Amino acid sequence: MPANEKNASPGLIFNGSKPPLVLFDDSHGQPNWAQTGFTSREMHTNCAGVMELLCRLGCTCAPTEGAFSLPHLSQARLLIIPSPTGSYNIAKECWVPQPSALFTADHVRDVLRFVHDGGRLLVFAYRFGDWFTRSNLRELLSPWVVC
Repeated sequence: MPANEKNASPGLIFNGSKPPLVLFDDSHGQPNWAQTGFTSREMHTNCAGVMELLCRLGCTCAPTEGAFSLPHLSQARLLIIPSPTGSYNIAKECWVPQPSALFTADHVRDVLRFVHDGGRLLVFAYRFGDWFTRSNLRELLSPWVVC
């Protein structure tokens, strides 16, 4: 067994034909974190350690480069969604909703289909939730919430 298969999880095993693709979402306000003075939440910043580990396991990592769609997702084995957010209002020290950074109904549908078809999803959320970051991550995750 090749070294990169030995430590990989069953969902990400490199089968020899081409490396599994891992997509990092960067289309839902993740760069806006830099507006606060902290690093942005993108593949090459706060997610660099995760990206490095996945690359060592034989995966190819790439940003979504804009809003993702099912055809784009169907090429991937894993979708990573770093903490989404609106834009930051420095004067008021609060987040403001940013329509272009929200998950649309199409995004939610495409991610649900991606997972239903066997794709993996890893989502990060800010500790104070949607009401603080002015995102709508809840809409994406609510189909999996069991009360």
